[in-house]
Amino acid sequence: MYDEMEIAFKNTDFTGRLRVGASVNIGTYYIPRLIREFRDRYPGINVQVKINTTAVVEKELLDGKLDLALVGGTIQSEHIVAEPLFYEKYTAICAPEHPMAGKTVPLEEFMKEPLLSREKSSGAYEVFQSAVNQTGLTVTPVWESTSQTTLMEAVHYGLGVTIVPEQMIKREVREGRLSQITFSDFSFQNTIHIAYHHSKYLSPSIKKFILLVKTLDPPESVPE
Repeated sequence: MYDEMEIAFKNTDFTGRLRVGASVNIGTYYIPRLIREFRDRYPGINVQVKINTTAVVEKELLDGKLDLALVGGTIQSEHIVAEPLFYEKYTAICAPEHPMAGKTVPLEEFMKEPLLSREKSSGAYEVFQSAVNQTGLTVTPVWESTSQTTLMEAVHYGLGVTIVPEQMIKREVREGRLSQITFSDFSFQNTIHIAYHHSKYLSPSIKKFILLVKTLDPPESVPE
């Protein structure tokens, strides 16, 4: 904290370094736009980005390796401040030639298909598993991957179905590479938080970033 304060006092013109973390999905479709906007506003600040699972990002916040992060899933540590920003709505997808393409089906029918999923340690998987378990069903993926893009490509080739943030597949659906499936009895969303250690000294750079995150139009808003 002393080192961070010393750097802040030496950088009253908002120059310096900012270490930002992000969980995988939010790092794929939102962080690039956010960092570009921040860099345009504050070109003197060197922004370093690390994208990983929520669990890994949380550990790096605890270890002081990140200044702050945008994460989905659940933060476990009581030492991390996690403020809700917006939610990412998930949708089911399949190949365009799949029998469920463009149809409305019950969750139970969908879960009988080969499920392609994020790895079990990811926040997205944990939240999805919890939501499905509440219906009395279980999640048994045939594929696990740290990359949502890999899963989407596998779905395109007819290897199974998956759940993905709606923001990530708009272009693919528009171009006809993927098709959406609507649930008649289930919906799923994941709240995105901005997180930082509760003992973290909030330098001018960090405060500027937090303010931008809270004012920049997100994909969607946190529901009341």
